Amino acid sequence: LIPLFFVNMGVETDLQALGAIGVLAISFLAIAMFDKIVGCGLGALLSGFGFKDSLRVGVGMMPRAEVALIMASIGVRAGVVGQSLLSMTVMVVLLTSLVTPILVKFAFKGAKRET
Repeated sequence: LIPLFFVNMGVETDLQALGAIGVLAISFLAIAMFDKIVGCGLGALLSGFGFKDSLRVGVGMMPRAEVALIMASIGVRAGVVGQSLLSMTVMVVLLTSLVTPILVKFAFKGAKRET
């Protein structure tokens, strides 16, 4: 059922809505990435991790997933938010899921392997 959920979210995405709110969509993506890095990284830092390890935790926690999609979908169906928010949410989930492995690899570049 989970793959069908993601297919349904893709079908419900209106790419034209993203084009109409391009700057807002890019800002939404940047804020979504930044707040996860800072929020999770700060939590790790306060828990005793070093700066680099805290940054790695923040980057690793960056992707969004089905909870964001479910909330946006419920909001659209309830008429609380517009279709453009659902489209932005799908974009954020997709892009953060694609970018995170690259950023994690970069964050761990030069790190010593521990066994």
